[in-house]
Amino acid sequence: WAAQRVPDDHVSVIANGFVIREMDLDDTANFLGGGSDGGVTGAAEQMGWWDSKSGEPFDFTKAYVPTDDFTAVPFPKTALYVGRRVWRVFDLVAPSQKFDPYAGYIPALETYPVTVQAEHKVSLNDVMSMMRDSYEGTEFDMSKGLAAGPFNNPLRYDGNKDQGARIFGGFERSINTYRTAYTFVAQSRPNLPDDVGGIFWYGQDAPHGTVYVPVYGAMSELPEAYGRGYMAKYDPDSAWWTFNFLNQWVQLRYNLIHAEMATEQSRLENLSMSQQQLIEAQALALGDKEARVAKLEEWANSNANSILDSWKSLTNYLIGKYTNGWVISFEGASKDGAVVAPGYSDEWLEATTYTMWPGKTFNVAAAQSAMGPTPSSTDSASSNGLAAFMFVVLVSAAAAGGVYHRVNSKAQSANYAHLSPNDATAKTAFSYQMAGGAASKQQEAEMVALEHQAL
Repeated sequence: WAAQRVPDDHVSVIANGFVIREMDLDDTANFLGGGSDGGVTGAAEQMGWWDSKSGEPFDFTKAYVPTDDFTAVPFPKTALYVGRRVWRVFDLVAPSQKFDPYAGYIPALETYPVTVQAEHKVSLNDVMSMMRDSYEGTEFDMSKGLAAGPFNNPLRYDGNKDQGARIFGGFERSINTYRTAYTFVAQSRPNLPDDVGGIFWYGQDAPHGTVYVPVYGAMSELPEAYGRGYMAKYDPDSAWWTFNFLNQWVQLRYNLIHAEMATEQSRLENLSMSQQQLIEAQALALGDKEARVAKLEEWANSNANSILDSWKSLTNYLIGKYTNGWVISFEGASKDGAVVAPGYSDEWLEATTYTMWPGKTFNVAAAQSAMGPTPSSTDSASSNGLAAFMFVVLVSAAAAGGVYHRVNSKAQSANYAHLSPNDATAKTAFSYQMAGGAASKQQEAEMVALEHQAL
């Protein structure tokens, strides 16, 4: 094993890959190493991964990380799987250094430093934001391009198990990913007693769609919802499923739904942080450690449960608002802005076959030939008589349809009364819509056109 101290004003990034490089084991204030078989350097030498007689300094990552698949052509997967995330965090905390985003992660070469000095104070919110990052605003922005779909979705599923045998390729591996089971930001505050200073901001499911809740290291119990659930069985009383369900719904129209979700996410996290300061001040005033821990635990668990309730309410609201491609702001189809169909962006439509439709799939000449020969004068006379007869039938059908619609509308109004019991106008409009009101209007227009033809 190996350890390297990170200076107080520095940041280090470990993204599924070792980063410790040259080690000076005589400098015990900054480096430590150990293990069996002669420790970290002795074991590497026994395995033939490093030669102490070569004159080369001991490089932990170079010695202990296999080099396969890092620069393989045409699929340098691991180099970018690890390296791009390292670059992204360094670029966020030290943008003036302009690290190369293309350098990747190569064990034999130190493409990025182990740590970098942050150019600004890194806050708790900054770290949470980094955990949710999908390279927004960079050339690797995963919310852009055809792969993001029509609604700018930055999430990418993995290729299937047989993909490598058929096609080479891949998507960027962002810091945030849909398959995250849980996420956390651990915060240590040495100026406070251990039972107060050590806090774990914990979130179930993926970072982009969770709410980080504070959990103190001295707590002995957590809310029941945070310890239950199975991935293969939906459980509405499980915290994991509460966040995961909405994360899946968000993908129906990511750009709109996630924006609303993120607003509530930020509100709840900031509320926790503001309440935390008040509760900790009260706990510290107690003096007794046991009483202090009890105070913190009571608030932390109550806060976590309250956030779950808020998230469930948000889920119900977003399910109702974003459904079947519509954005439904309130009941009443006749009201301006009640129901909006945003459709797709121009860019996405132009990337599909939309602008080429119908193309060759519709042939006017074929339609005309299918109608047969032009009718004779005798046929025309018969047609006029038939048209007059059809006019009478159509007028009668229109009258009957009007009676049916009024009766059916009343029945539908009763059926859907529970949807908006306090809004008679909305209820009537909705029942009319459900009873086919729009279709009836269309039929009336068609009948008027047929009447003109008959006359």
